[in-house]
Order: sequence, then structure tokens, then C-alpha cells
Amino acid sequence: MYNSIRQASGFACSEFLIAKSITHQPFPCKLNCNSTGNTAICHQHYSSIINTTFVGTIISTSSRLGYRFLNSDRSWMFGVNAGYDSRPMATGAADTGVNVTNSSTIFYQQVAAGLEAVSNTWNFNAYALIPVGTSEYRLNSNYFGGALDTYGLDVGYAITPDFKASVGYYYQQGDLGTADGSGVLGRLSYDISNGLTAGVNLSYDQAFETRFSADLKYRFGSNGYGAPSKKKAWQTPVIQALSSAVKHRDVRVHDKGGHGCKTSESNGCQDD
Repeated sequence: MYNSIRQASGFACSEFLIAKSITHQPFPCKLNCNSTGNTAICHQHYSSIINTTFVGTIISTSSRLGYRFLNSDRSWMFGVNAGYDSRPMATGAADTGVNVTNSSTIFYQQVAAGLEAVSNTWNFNAYALIPVGTSEYRLNSNYFGGALDTYGLDVGYAITPDFKASVGYYYQQGDLGTADGSGVLGRLSYDISNGLTAGVNLSYDQAFETRFSADLKYRFGSNGYGAPSKKKAWQTPVIQALSSAVKHRDVRVHDKGGHGCKTSESNGCQDD
């Protein structure tokens, strides 16, 4: 079966992310070029940023171009990718008890790049997320929000073929310096069947503090059919990595009250 698998894979993918109403997860549903479905539990009246809620429906996008290949003995997969992400935000009331007015709809965007290396036991993923255009907006009468530059490295280990763990370090900066600092994250995942994976995530940094999430992802077409099936022995992590979805595709936004905002080329700030 190995002889039928190509040693190199170029890919181009687009992702549309939809957020509706006021949710704890800004992107509860994801569909991308690899036909990955991601569902998340939503909690009303909260959002992924610190102080401001979301309202209405927004549609974000994510695109990647890249190239992946196997080494001569197919023990490692290496890859490089780059792309563009967008994130509009329709802001609502504050969830801090502060009365706010003049809520606005704003638009963030970023360019991204990544490097990957995957073996049957270890995997490494280095990435950079860099906001472009206006990166700082007034969200309402009290809070401003800024898209964050983020640079990180994840290291993963396959405890068993189905059970995987990863830890990561990232440095972020933005929101006029209020979010600058380092953070750590971790993930545990279990491959239930071909295309169906359950996972839990934990992260901490001083700007967002401790955050926990759980996910259940199904990758349509991963087994040639429309439903999960038993794993095939030849689908090793290295081979699966050739067509896996690219990680770290969200535009990360932090909001902070009480700091000024002036339009300038240096900080890309817009005060509506």
C-alpha cells in the first residue's frame, strides 16, 4: 500500500468560519479545504476576548498554500505553508458590568506562515501570525481591541498510535502593549476512528489567563466515505500528516479598556 502514496503533496485550502449570536467560542463551526468539521459548546453572553461580547452573525475566512513531502525512507514528513486570515467582529455589550455605547462592527486580518515536521512519534510545528492593515479599533465607548502578533512552537508526542499529547510556547504582542508577553498551551487528543478525533486544550498567558476548551472533530472524506470507520494499519501519523489540516488559523484579538487610540502608521490604530 505504501507504494501508492505520493512522497510529496502540494495543497491550497480555504476556510470559512461562521459565528452567530453571542458565543463563548467565536468560531463554533469550521469547514475548510480538507473538509474538517469542528463543533464546540457555546455559552451565551460571552466571547473569546476579555471584556466585550459578540452579536449577530459574522463570517471569517482562512486560506493556506503549502508544500509537504516525505524523506527518503518515509520516516518524516516536512512541510511549509503560508496564508491569509480575516475576522470581522460585530461587538455588543460589555460582560464586565460596565455600561457601553457606540458598539461597532470591525474587520481584522492577518498573514500567517508555518513550518512542520512529523514522524510516527514526534511532531513539531512553528508558526507566525502577523496582523496587517488596521490592527487596533475602538470596539465601543470604553474598550479598544487589537489583533495580536503571535509567534509559537508546538511539540507533540504520540503516547500510543491513537492517543497524542502536545505542549507549546508562544509570544504575543499587540493591543498597544497591553497583551505583550509569553504563554504556554497543551493539548490531549484521541483518534476515535478514521476522521473522528476528540481533544481537550489548556492555555495560559497573562493577557487571557487560563483557558480550557474541548472539541470533537470529524474530517469528511478521510476514509473515502461519509462516516467514521475503523482505522487502517497503513495510515501512520507520517502519512496522515500529508493531508492534515493546518493549525493556528484564528485571528487572535485582545481588548482592554481605558487606553487611548490614535491613528498612526506605527500602531495601525483606528478610533471610530
